[in-house]
Amino acid sequence: MKRSALIILGLIALSITAKAQDEKFKALFMYNFTKYIEWPQNKQSGDFVIGVIGNPAIVGELNAIAQRKTVGSQAIKISMLKNLTICDYDYI
Repeated sequence: MKRSALIILGLIALSITAKAQDEKFKALFMYNFTKYIEWPQNKQSGDFVIGVIGNPAIVGELNAIAQRKTVGSQAIKISMLKNLTICDYDYI
């Protein structure tokens, strides 16, 4: 009985760890993606804003990257968005 409970707890811990790793990989992919885009000259100044809709778990990982990395010479800013519109962003 104790062994079964221990195995179940171990599997839950592995699942939680795997989910955390998932978010790290997604955030790293998003950051690396920015390196392969040729951004227009008029978009290469100010902050580089990454807007997140619907996955608040990834925000922490993106913020960790933003503290130590840049996109070109631009600082990275992470923003949670309520919705996305063509002309305006509604920041939370």
